[in-house]
This record gives sequence, C-alpha cells and structure tokens, in this order.
Amino acid sequence: MLIALAFSCEKPPEPEPVSQELEMPPLTHTGANTFGCYIDGELFVANEGSSVWSIPPVSGSFDEETRELKVQGARYLDSDIREFVIVLSHITNGLGDYGFDTYNGGVIGYRNHGGNSCDFYYGDSPGFGILNVIFLDETSNIISGTFSMTLINLNCPEKKEINITEGRFDFRY
Repeated sequence: MLIALAFSCEKPPEPEPVSQELEMPPLTHTGANTFGCYIDGELFVANEGSSVWSIPPVSGSFDEETRELKVQGARYLDSDIREFVIVLSHITNGLGDYGFDTYNGGVIGYRNHGGNSCDFYYGDSPGFGILNVIFLDETSNIISGTFSMTLINLNCPEKKEINITEGRFDFRY
C-alpha cells in the first residue's frame, strides 16, 4: 500500500527559472537611483562594482540655486573596466525638455577606461541631445527624466559617433 501511495503522489511543479538578463530599469519617480539607456542598440544599465574610488552606480547632483543637474550612470564590466554615461543640463523651468550643457566647446557624455583613443565621446554643439525632466520634487530631492544624445569622438579610428537612446534615470540628490 505504501508503494501504491508513493506512485500516486503528484510531483510538485518545477520553479520558474529566474531571468539573469539585464533589463532596462523601470521609469519611476521615487528616487530609486536607477539609470539606463541604449548605446548603439546595446543595453547599458548602471550597476555595482568594485572600484578604487567606490563610485556608486548612479551619482551626481542638482543644485537648486544654479539649477545645474549632473547625473552619471556607471557600469562595471569587470574589476578593471567601467563605463560612464553623463547627463549635464540646466533645469531652469521645472518639467520639460532641455538641451545638454557644453563647456569649452564640448562635454563628455560617455567615458570608459579602456586605455585607447576611443575612451570618450562628447557633444560638440548645443543640439547634440535632449533631456526631458518628467518629475521634479525639490522637497524630497528627487528628479527623474529621459534622454537621448548623439556623441562624437573624431580621434577614434573605429567609430566616430555613438547614439545613446531611450535613456532614463530616477535620481535622489
């Protein structure tokens, strides 16, 4: 009877496999410190990693007096290789569309530490991209937005231009 009972029991269902694939962070307005975009179609998501400088995945500032926003997403590929996407703008009128700031004729928008002439890409004119501030709470110090930009590096022999699309961040400053 014990043998018959053992064969009549139903096998428990197999657990659903958990996806290990990276996903674009959700577009939230909670100060979740998330940052993601596509660089020439490849997903870039800010993540934790080891660094001499202990740079967090999402860092930056928003100065409520000067209205300058700086947000950086860092992606660690291994202990020696990390990439950064940088968003710089002046948020003068609250929610809405803004251009990116340029300093001395350009501003770095993408940087990696690979040790070659293709380590950085920059915007060289005021129209190289757009930032849309979709949430700003100066009481709770939260700013969220979307962005896209086309950056260049004329010294890179392999690729002179990169396109950053579908960017998003939710940042607590």
